[in-house]
Amino acid sequence: NPKCKLRKSPEHSKMLKEMLNYILSGEKPSDSNPDIEEIDSIVTKVKNRKEVTTAYMRQWDRELSIKRDTREETRKEDAIDFIRICLEDQMPKDKIKEIIKRSQRFDDKTIFDLLKEAEKQLSITK
Repeated sequence: NPKCKLRKSPEHSKMLKEMLNYILSGEKPSDSNPDIEEIDSIVTKVKNRKEVTTAYMRQWDRELSIKRDTREETRKEDAIDFIRICLEDQMPKDKIKEIIKRSQRFDDKTIFDLLKEAEKQLSITK
């Protein structure tokens, strides 16, 4: 109900802001806050458990791997799009390979594969 307004004391608002800041950033307030201290104690105990640390590190590693793979795939897709445009404009393949090698730092095999994929995509659209 929009007409219903919660009225809390400035101290309550301050404590709520501190709690939200702790949850988001892990930073504890400069003034002692018993609620945050209690939560921090629990979080610290959980983090120090070996099985939690191991599971967290595995998940973190998985996420990094996914991000890395996604970035690499995006780079390749962008390179294929660029190559396809260059081929449509009848740019010589050697020039395309040189630009891709300099700008994207892909190895020769990857560039060869990207060129073949761009050619394949062009043949499908024709």
